[in-house]
Amino acid sequence: MVLFSLLTLFVLMVVLTTLKYSDACSCARLNLTNEVCDSSFVGVVQILEGPSICPKSVLEPRYKHRYSVQTIEQLSPACPDLSTLRTPTHESSCGRKFIKGRQYLVAGNPTPHEVMATGLCRFVVDWSNLKQHEKDHYRNYLRKISC
Repeated sequence: MVLFSLLTLFVLMVVLTTLKYSDACSCARLNLTNEVCDSSFVGVVQILEGPSICPKSVLEPRYKHRYSVQTIEQLSPACPDLSTLRTPTHESSCGRKFIKGRQYLVAGNPTPHEVMATGLCRFVVDWSNLKQHEKDHYRNYLRKISC
């Protein structure tokens, strides 16, 4: 009986030491109007560099991928220019991959240092893939939203 208990305890210890902390992605997506109204930045940015790894993040430890960006077009009034987007490293933790040279329509709330955290739960559209009439539709829709 004692041997069975010790064996059970050993197996339990092995299982517990092999488990890792998981930061799984789970979010309730807002509709576009709510997402825009909850954001202080809505605009098109171009990815200049990245991703680079930030060992320490001022936003959250999981926002380790940093992309340098240039604001191409602001679609919300009085929003700051962005210089950096941060996102979690992996899609499983809601990270988003951006491609250097491409443009993205993004919405969110930058920090005072023109850094914005984004990911799978935030509004992001690959602007480079849209046709001109689709871009015009987004612009017209976003300008008509009253929060």
